[in-house]
Amino acid sequence: TAEAAAAAVQPFRYEESPERPCKEVEECSDPANPPRGYRRTMFGWTCAAGYSGRAEKTCRTSLQCVAEPTLSGCVPLQPCVPLTISGCEIDASDCQGSRPANSTCPIRCKPPFEGIAGFAICPEGNADPMTEL
Repeated sequence: TAEAAAAAVQPFRYEESPERPCKEVEECSDPANPPRGYRRTMFGWTCAAGYSGRAEKTCRTSLQCVAEPTLSGCVPLQPCVPLTISGCEIDASDCQGSRPANSTCPIRCKPPFEGIAGFAICPEGNADPMTEL
């Protein structure tokens, strides 16, 4: 009968499950206009000169339901702040002012002190503007 056929048809029902049935894509095209600090190589994305970190491309779904690439992980290199010396035994006069990342400046003993000369170092890849020499 028609009543029995209507009773046999179940309305569509979406049941929640712990796993999402639809997942975002993991691959998408490269950005048409990459932001500053990123460079595309034959091996993928890397941080451009003057930037530090680990470049990473992720794909996110926009409000228009399009997979859009996003680059993250690269930050501009920062100079180190001047070395602060207290006391009278160290001569760090060559280390005045900020220093670019991956640079050194000599440190000596002031007379009448003696000792082994050394260097203050602003580390390679420094991205922290508060790093001291």
